[in-house]
Amino acid sequence: MKKLFFFFTFLVGLGISSSVYAQSVEEVKLTSANTLASKLGADVGKVRTLKVNGPLGAEDFKTMKEQMAMLQVLDMSGVTELPKTAYWNESVREELQSIPREAFQNKLTLQKVVFPSVLQRIDDYAFNGCSNLTEVDFSQAAQLKQIRNYAFEECSGLKELDLSACAALEEILWNTFGSCSNLQSVNMSGCEKLTSIGQLGYDGVFDNCTSLKTVDLSGCSALKEICGYAFSFCRNLTAVNVEGCTGLETIENRAFQSCNQLSDFDFSQLTALKEIGESAFSGCALAGDIVFASGINQIGANAFSDNENITSFNFSKSMDLTVISYGVFSSCENLKKVDFTNCSSLSTLNIGAFYNCPALEEVVIDNGFYTSIDGVLFVVDKASLLLYPAGKNNSSYEIPATVKTLGESSFPSNESLMELTIPESVQTIKGKAFSNNDYNGSFSRNGAKVIMQSATPIGLSQSIGLEDAFVHVPKGSVEAYRKADVWSESKIVEIDADLVAVTLEEAGTLKTKLEALNIPVYGVPELKISGPMNTEDFNVIRKMSVLRKIDLSQVMSDGNRLPDYTFSGHGNLEEVILPETIETIDYQAFSGCSSLKSIDFSSLSHLRSIAHYAFENAGITSVDFSKTSLTSIGERAFNGCLITGDLSFPATLNNIGSRAFSSAVLSSIKLKSPDKVYLNGNVFESTDKTTCKVYVPKGMKESYQKDENWSAFKNIEEFGFLVTASSKGNGWVEGAGAYETGEIVTLKAIAYSGDVYEASSFDGWYENNKKISTEPELTFEMKDTDRSLEARFYSEIMTFNGGDYVMSDQNKIDGPAVLLRSGSLTVEGNEVWKPKSFAYYQGASLLVDSEIETEAISFNWDAWSNYWHFVSFPYDLKMSEIKLTSSDARFVVREYDGKSRADKGVGESWRQLSDEEILKANTGYIIQFNSGDGMADAFTTKTGDMKALFNRASVTIPLNTYASDNAMNANWNFVGNPYPAYYSVERLFADGLDATVTVWSPDLNNYEYYTQEDKDVYLAPLTAFFVQTKTSNLVFNPEGRVAALPGETQAASALRSADNRRVVNLLLAGEKASDRTRVVFNEEASMEYEIGLDAAKFSSPNADAASFYSLDKEGNRLAINERPVADGVVRLGCVLPAKGSYTISLKEKIGEGIQLVDKRTGAVCDLNQEAYTFEAEAGTLSDRFELRSDVVTSVEAIDASVRWNVREGLLIISGLRDVETLSVCDAAGRIHFAGKATDDEVRIALPQSGIYYMTWTTKAGERQTRSIKW
Repeated sequence: MKKLFFFFTFLVGLGISSSVYAQSVEEVKLTSANTLASKLGADVGKVRTLKVNGPLGAEDFKTMKEQMAMLQVLDMSGVTELPKTAYWNESVREELQSIPREAFQNKLTLQKVVFPSVLQRIDDYAFNGCSNLTEVDFSQAAQLKQIRNYAFEECSGLKELDLSACAALEEILWNTFGSCSNLQSVNMSGCEKLTSIGQLGYDGVFDNCTSLKTVDLSGCSALKEICGYAFSFCRNLTAVNVEGCTGLETIENRAFQSCNQLSDFDFSQLTALKEIGESAFSGCALAGDIVFASGINQIGANAFSDNENITSFNFSKSMDLTVISYGVFSSCENLKKVDFTNCSSLSTLNIGAFYNCPALEEVVIDNGFYTSIDGVLFVVDKASLLLYPAGKNNSSYEIPATVKTLGESSFPSNESLMELTIPESVQTIKGKAFSNNDYNGSFSRNGAKVIMQSATPIGLSQSIGLEDAFVHVPKGSVEAYRKADVWSESKIVEIDADLVAVTLEEAGTLKTKLEALNIPVYGVPELKISGPMNTEDFNVIRKMSVLRKIDLSQVMSDGNRLPDYTFSGHGNLEEVILPETIETIDYQAFSGCSSLKSIDFSSLSHLRSIAHYAFENAGITSVDFSKTSLTSIGERAFNGCLITGDLSFPATLNNIGSRAFSSAVLSSIKLKSPDKVYLNGNVFESTDKTTCKVYVPKGMKESYQKDENWSAFKNIEEFGFLVTASSKGNGWVEGAGAYETGEIVTLKAIAYSGDVYEASSFDGWYENNKKISTEPELTFEMKDTDRSLEARFYSEIMTFNGGDYVMSDQNKIDGPAVLLRSGSLTVEGNEVWKPKSFAYYQGASLLVDSEIETEAISFNWDAWSNYWHFVSFPYDLKMSEIKLTSSDARFVVREYDGKSRADKGVGESWRQLSDEEILKANTGYIIQFNSGDGMADAFTTKTGDMKALFNRASVTIPLNTYASDNAMNANWNFVGNPYPAYYSVERLFADGLDATVTVWSPDLNNYEYYTQEDKDVYLAPLTAFFVQTKTSNLVFNPEGRVAALPGETQAASALRSADNRRVVNLLLAGEKASDRTRVVFNEEASMEYEIGLDAAKFSSPNADAASFYSLDKEGNRLAINERPVADGVVRLGCVLPAKGSYTISLKEKIGEGIQLVDKRTGAVCDLNQEAYTFEAEAGTLSDRFELRSDVVTSVEAIDASVRWNVREGLLIISGLRDVETLSVCDAAGRIHFAGKATDDEVRIALPQSGIYYMTWTTKAGERQTRSIKW
């Protein structure tokens, strides 16, 4: 830090000085030493460049260092004498002309020095720290003998050092050029007397010269030693030229350590080299073959460690080699061979020299101390095995029977060695024999094993590196090994063990079964399993690393799938038999099973999917998928499998994932699928697409040729005949496609299971609309013609839920449970339909015109709570047999008492049934539930005639007559539509009905009324209705049934006027409630109540319903009022359930004058022109509205001179000159203006938008009203 500060201060000062002083160049000639200061005089501090001629003394060097603050260039080429320094050369005292000690130390201005020819020595620290010194010229320094310690250390500006002219140079001592961080090249090629670089026992010369790239030592024939750390950490040093260094004997410890780029160093030229010190070349970039000359004698520890690119060491000429120390070759990761041929003196070969040499394949030696066999190192008598090279690529090795001892670390981790046989001769295994220091070695890998031929465990006292390794021992010796010290830490497996057969009663018990048999999971080589299995069981199989054969043919697995990773990495696995029921082989199930050469797919007819990576890098060489039902093959499924020849896929195949067969080399591919098989990218990467033939079904060639991925294949051909197969119902078909004559075709009809779609069952195979088989699998031999078949399915639960369906002889399927929930179903044809059961739901429509036979019939109900349902049953039903789904549900049933009404009038007509009573067939009832429910089988009875639901004959319902003083209350019967289909009201009248039909409408929440004039109106299935009749019977004929309502018809009326009858259908509509009524003007009718023409108004049982009716002269409420015009006035009444806005309108315009008069507001509205809206409170309105016929009070008849408009809330009325009085009120009757019209125009402020009524009286006495909407 002080140096940096000084340098910074100096530069600042230098900058200031340069602005004051001119550049000074001085050449001086001295006649005597120590006179430089006086010679320069006052300008001594200004000199930048100094050339000295003559002698220089110690005081002169002091002057240059201390007084010449701006000195940059020093040229001493003319110097004739330098200060002398004495030193002892061995026993002789010599004096050498020298650059004194510390002469220019930290002289930061100094940039260039030219040395004189008289120079013999550069003393300690002479130029140390001269960080701006960029050039040193030794070209005249031929007499230079010594460069002393630290002389140029930290001269970071130096880039080149050329000492080639220094022919007398003998020594460069320690740290001379250390940390010259920009020094790039050193040339000592002419230093023929140089004996050492560095000094024994001291560190460094050029160490940490991080930019140094080349060193030239060529011709340094006297050089004997390169001392410790001489070039250490020169991280960019690439080459050292040692040509001619014939005297170099020693390269000391760490001399080139961590020279990370050093790759050029030719040891073969160093014929005198005897010793390479510890870590001398550790961490360098030496590469290729390293060859040594004959003189090498000893190599220190770690000398060449971490040279990753060295491939071999050749010591075959090194007959004097005696010692290879620990770690010499360690971590030379690409080292393959070490050749000690002819090394007859090599007596110390430390096995640790080969530590972490994973590529080492062989050590070659044969002398009186060591020998090698096929690269494996032994002591000379082969009694001890010292090293099995880590890179030797044999998969198995049998130790020779001569071996008694396995040495320490003798079997370092070897990725290839999967099987090692240890003979009975081996008596001793030394510590860590099978490991690299603290790391377990070869046999802890999955699939590797050690085979012990001795039945008696070798005595061990410490770990040998076989923890968790698989050790195979002779039959009968398993227990001895498992109990022996150290061996107990291994996984002991019995050689030639018997097949383990296990039957599982329930899934998830495989581990328990093996434990009961005292068989460890790891020790099972052959296994057969029967019974159910789940993921837990397959997880146990994953741990069976020595497994060679497994039979799963009798297994039932969860989901019929082989789970992820089941056999992944099982390198010993040779044979697998899968269950025929298997449908999916999951992710990486067999990946890495290198011993598995084939797998039999011929019996796996249910196999549908092979997942991603399933067989990647397995040993598979051939496959045939043609008998499977594969639809997809996942990404890289067979990548790395060397499959050759032909590949045939089933007709079910849809797609193949990316690189699924990237390693296959195929001659042909056969595709049977009727649809183009999708390829995701380059599936067949290694297959020659110019020669491989692709066979596709007829008509598919062009499609494949245009496909982005298949188009790469140049030989696409069509083959065979087509089998097309379609499906009808809830199921699908597999197997259709292209087949050749004589080939066996198997079509599969697969019914939906119910997971996504409704469950179904198979009905049969049809060809030309004729059933040919009822078996789901149809197998036949392909002829020389195409075939077309259809598979028909029926749902196990055949549900009709909305829509209109017809069941004919062409689509009747026996066996399903039928649910008719909604919509309509027509059953027709000549053949009997035989469903397993039939569930009818109230509200659905069933029209039966064909016989139905079934085991069970039920009547079901989707009930609304707190609502009266109007229903009848076609059979007698006991109240006690009605069963509800919910235990909390309750219900009540009521019948209508026509006699009570006749005797007592309206109000006491409903009677509640007790639990002991019976609901009679075709009688009307109302039922209410206290809670909503889907009440399946709620109204099923075993005693009633349930088959009446399927009735297709006529039904006659007897009617009762009840005399009454009031015709409105006489002869009321509550009966039901006997069919579960819609029935035409028009047909009822045609077959003798002579009275009004009164029906409850769920849509209106009220009653509707029909007469013989109502066309296209139908009774809902099994609905209850009222009739007031004079006849004794009601006849229903099957011709009146319809399954579904015809277009533009309804179960409510579409009423029309006819002949001399004018029908006025009026609608009352509120926000939540509505109703309708009818007035018929018929001059032949009576003003009295007439059965068959008039209909009494029934009150709704629901309190939230509105009621709209007309009133006769006695005030009776009529739903249908047929009468003569008379005075043309009909009173209307209504019951409103809530306060609000209501509208009265015509259902259809009749083209004649029909006015509605609001007696409260005085408003008159022509209903043919517009609807009338009014506001009212909840309650009964009996005297507010009148219907008038042919009364000319229409708003259209008002004098056109009266005009009005509304602007910004003001009602402006003009043209009032003939008007006497004027009033304006709103729909609620509130008056906003009332008085005489004194001006021609009146302006009235309206408080809010809405409906207003304007009424005026003319001066002639005419009263008129008009409604205004704003």
